[in-house]
Amino acid sequence: MDLWVKFIKKLLFVISITKVVWILSFSRTFLSNIILCNFQRYLDTYASISGYPIHSVNWSVVHDEQKDISIINFGIGSPMAGIVMHCLSFLDNLESVVMLGMCGGIGDALELGDFLIPTASVRDEGTSRHYLPHNVPAQPSFSVNRICEAVIRKETGKAPKSGIMITTDHRMWEFGQEFIDYTLTLPNNFINLDWLQKSFRC
Repeated sequence: MDLWVKFIKKLLFVISITKVVWILSFSRTFLSNIILCNFQRYLDTYASISGYPIHSVNWSVVHDEQKDISIINFGIGSPMAGIVMHCLSFLDNLESVVMLGMCGGIGDALELGDFLIPTASVRDEGTSRHYLPHNVPAQPSFSVNRICEAVIRKETGKAPKSGIMITTDHRMWEFGQEFIDYTLTLPNNFINLDWLQKSFRC
């Protein structure tokens, strides 16, 4: 038993040192503007357009030094989103974080292919309560939202739609009538699984 205790203590020490080294390395590598995503094809497309390579360890990332942008595919789930935002908080040169993803629309005015910019999120997943009280909505940076809107208008010729969303970790929610009825009582326009949540805290 004593041997196992000593082994575990040494292992935890090695892990803690590795984490510190990784964070220091992380802070030197990542650029000032961050795009978060969780679809590999977004990363593949960005790498193809920018000409910069994809680096993969725990996450996959492309560092576009010319545009001062790092795009990260961090996976799925609010816990992973919380980890990536926690790590990004160590960056001294961080200027903006934008989440690029997909969500389901429950507003009658929404159509397939619309660009949506959330103005706030009702938090219905299990991770964000460790960061904010549950009755406080998650809100994005409105200055970043305005930039996103201007870019979408310029590049597509279409005006993006905006509104409140609900962020949930309820898988297959579209088949749960009780949850659907609950969402209809909220002033939200679109619904998203839990992986988008932390992008609102930048």
